[in-house]
Formats: sequence, structure tokens, C-alpha cells
Amino acid sequence: MPSKYKYFSELLEQEIKNGRYHAADILPGERTLAEQYSVSRVTIRAGIKLLVKKHLLMAIPGIGYQVLGDKPIVSRQRTHLIGGAFAGSNMETPLMYVPYQLSHAASQVFEPTGYSLVFANSDDDVLEERMALSRLFSHKIDGLLAMPAFTGGAWHAPVGDSGNYAFYLELYQAGIPVVLMDRPLVGTGVPGVYNDPEAIGAMQAEYMLKRGFRQVIFFDNTDDHLGALQYEGYRRAMKKAGLTPRQVKLSDFRKNSAWSTPSVRHEAELEKLLPFLTADTALLCSPFLVPALDRRFPGNRHGDFRVEWICLDFPPGWNGQTVQHYPCVIRPTAEIGRRAAEKLMKLLHKEPVEHLVEKVPPILVE
Repeated sequence: MPSKYKYFSELLEQEIKNGRYHAADILPGERTLAEQYSVSRVTIRAGIKLLVKKHLLMAIPGIGYQVLGDKPIVSRQRTHLIGGAFAGSNMETPLMYVPYQLSHAASQVFEPTGYSLVFANSDDDVLEERMALSRLFSHKIDGLLAMPAFTGGAWHAPVGDSGNYAFYLELYQAGIPVVLMDRPLVGTGVPGVYNDPEAIGAMQAEYMLKRGFRQVIFFDNTDDHLGALQYEGYRRAMKKAGLTPRQVKLSDFRKNSAWSTPSVRHEAELEKLLPFLTADTALLCSPFLVPALDRRFPGNRHGDFRVEWICLDFPPGWNGQTVQHYPCVIRPTAEIGRRAAEKLMKLLHKEPVEHLVEKVPPILVE
């Protein structure tokens, strides 16, 4: 008589072939299987390993074991569903336009091919992202696009933050087509199409230098992931122009701060800036501060000096209340979504991918 784990392995293999578990199904957990088959979890684990060796099952890190059937997941494409995990935020904030543009551009690539996107929102939380990915895999997706969550959220991610990068790498190495979008996480092993925060900082500084400003201040923080990269681009542009980089740091006021109207907290941040306004001054600043800047510096004047600003991501008048027209640098989200979808299609069809990781230059809106 075969050992218990071999007997379980043969029984489970037969049930897969008989259709109890279909290709792309995720097996129940070890505890559930142990109760169903009246064996120990050690027996279940050993039996499953035999079916993995036979290529009937595949381990998906953090998810469980997926039934492969006769073909591996990367070539089966049985559902024509693509998972889309997005680090969306509160629907009342304009941050939602980023995942919207990513998903809309990706959908335009997928639809002519018969593929559709199934969405999940991580709410920019790495634990919620794991749960969102689990929900997506329950739909038997053929591939995954992800705007990854940062460990501390968009405004608080530490420098060098890797989020769930190791988890995405495990998925990719297990043979699941994965492409990351918009946010560059630490690592180079997973395909991705990203915005370029350093290019954003450089473009902002160069624009203000061309407008004749010799004092250009980085009015934001550098202790978070994106801010540090953006500052590096700004610093390089200033050094190239033979000028000294200068930073005025913000408090950690942004997470619960109103976007559309100035507040006491916004005004307190501007007080820090006033001692530095000893000449015509350009600011690279947070979009949170634009309404307060509009009110504090009407006509872009502070006494005898000009004060102008350029921020990231929000076109003039995005909140319907901004009085002054001001330039900004926009992440190329639609182009990122399009390229990411095209890259994923190549992975699905096992076509060569020329560049595993791409950075797309930002767009200046004057």
C-alpha cells in the first residue's frame, strides 16, 4: 500500500483530471484539505509537492496552489482577464485621476485583443495590496498590471522603500506575467513602466531658470521616496546652472489636509518661507499649497519681488478654485498605462521584451 501522502497525491490528481478542480482554480488551504481528506497537514503538504513536480500545480506566493491542467498558466490564457491592482486613494481627491488614466490607457490596448481588466484598489496600503491581489487571483487572471503601494503611502514612503516588491518578484519568477506601473520600487527584476521623479525635479528647475529666476527653492520634503528623487533632479539642474540648491522643508501636514482651500496649517507652512524671499524667487512646491500661495502672493508679488511656483501633477484650475494660472509638470500616466499593457501582452504571448524596465519622461504644462 502506498504511503499516505502518495495516496493523497494520486487521489487529488485524479480529482483534477475528473474536473473537481479546474485549470486556474486555487486549491483550498492545507487545513481545509486536511479536514476533507482526513489526513494531517504534513501529508497534504508532501502530496502537493509531488503534484508540483508533475507540473499539475503551481505555487503562487502568498496565494496558495493553482491548478495548471495540461498547460502552464503563462500560455493558457483561458480567461482573457487581466488583473489591475491600483494604489488609489480617497475618491474625493484628485489623486484618483492617476489610476483612472493608467487603467483607461491599458484598457484601450487590451480591448481589441479580447482581454478585459478586473480591478482591485489597494488604498495605498501594502497589506491591503496583498489582499487585493488575492481577490484578483480568485478571478483566474492571466496576467497582472499593478500600480504598487508604498510602505508608508504615497506621501510618507521612506527613501529606498520597496513596498511589496519581493512579493511581485516571486510572482514573476513563478511564471506569472506581471508589469508594475507609475511608481518605481527598489529592485530591477520585475518588468515595469515608471514615471521619472528625477526628470520631474530637473524639468521644474530648468523651466524656472529659463524664466530668469536665479533663486529657485525646493519647497517640499526629501525624507520620502518620491521627494528624494525629485530633489536630486532639481539639485543636478541647479548645479549645472552654477547655482546653489536650497530647500525649505514642510511639516507632515499633507495626509489629512484639504486640497481645495487654504487653512491655518497651510498658512503656517508659508510663514517658514517668508525669510527666504529676499529676491525674485521660484518655488518647486507641493500642490497642496497652491490655493494658499494664490492668496498670500496675489499677482505673484511679495513686496518688490516676484514669487512664482511650479508643482507636480495637477493642471491649472484642477480644483475649480485656483485663481492664478500656474505651470506644473504632469506624470505621463496615459503613456505609462499604454506601454505597460503592451509589455504585458508580449509577456503573455512569450514575445521578446526589449526593455524590462522603462522610464517615461514627464510633461510640462505651461
